[in-house]
Amino acid sequence: MKIKLGGGRISAGFTFAALLLSAFPVTFVRADDTGYISPQPQNGFYAEWADSSLSNTNTGTFVNDYIGCNAADATYWAAQAINTRQSVIIAIPGSIPDGSTIDSVDVQVCQTLFGLNNTPPLPTFQTFIRVDGANTDSGVDISAAAPNTNKTVNTQNIPVGVVMTGGTIVSLEAGVLKTDTLFAQRIYSLAASINYTLPGSSTTVVCNTPLIVDTSTLCTATVAPSAGNNIASGNINWTSADGTFSSPSCVLAGGQCSVNFTRTAVGVTAVMAAYPGDANMSGSDGVFPLEVIPPVPVPVFGPLGLVFTVLGMGLIGGWRTRRKS
Repeated sequence: MKIKLGGGRISAGFTFAALLLSAFPVTFVRADDTGYISPQPQNGFYAEWADSSLSNTNTGTFVNDYIGCNAADATYWAAQAINTRQSVIIAIPGSIPDGSTIDSVDVQVCQTLFGLNNTPPLPTFQTFIRVDGANTDSGVDISAAAPNTNKTVNTQNIPVGVVMTGGTIVSLEAGVLKTDTLFAQRIYSLAASINYTLPGSSTTVVCNTPLIVDTSTLCTATVAPSAGNNIASGNINWTSADGTFSSPSCVLAGGQCSVNFTRTAVGVTAVMAAYPGDANMSGSDGVFPLEVIPPVPVPVFGPLGLVFTVLGMGLIGGWRTRRKS
């Protein structure tokens, strides 16, 4: 799954805004609330690139925050010195479920060459992310787009591989790194897309045993996430090759639900529960090998057995009478 957060236009005071965009995973459809995180001054760890608004001759044109390139935007970050960095804080949306793995971050920029040079070699830069104070550079240079009127979008994917459990990631930043000293570079906008994978789940099935043939027993499915503290929701779907359920599905409450199961044949059968997953975790299956046994034999008294029983009771009664006399 992917969540996109927009770094917005680069403007006076290094203004930064993050935009949440709807995202659609392969298995389940989920969409994050669309809206702006309040614009705020540049707030990343690095502030080593110049702001175009600081120049008396290049105050720039204000453009509402956006992702990608906007032809009307004339505000930017600029740098020529090698190994200088600029970064902004990326707010991790609360919509990412606890226990999810942050797989990677796509950092997207709109950029051009600063000056008028149109011939190689052109200046280069990279994007990077900063997770809990540790930098990870993309490791691949991007060449400046020339001429400086040719605004170009570039995206680099940077791996993370951190599980979000109980606020594991304290801070996440995205930024740009100048990698040569040839000419100055302009960055007009910066955005970040957070790619993550939902935590897995495990489904456990337990039935009361043994089951006497032609009677029913209670079977319970319990679903737990592989990471995080979310509680599974939704339905459990029950199946068996040769038995019947009181209901083909049940609704989870507190991560559990139960049905009654009946089988008309003796032997071992598999009781299976399938959990399709929800917005907070992926699905899983569980199975329970249930032993079905024949009924317990009950003693049956025929006519002869009844005679001997009555006769025996009579003899016992006479013996007790003689003892009293």
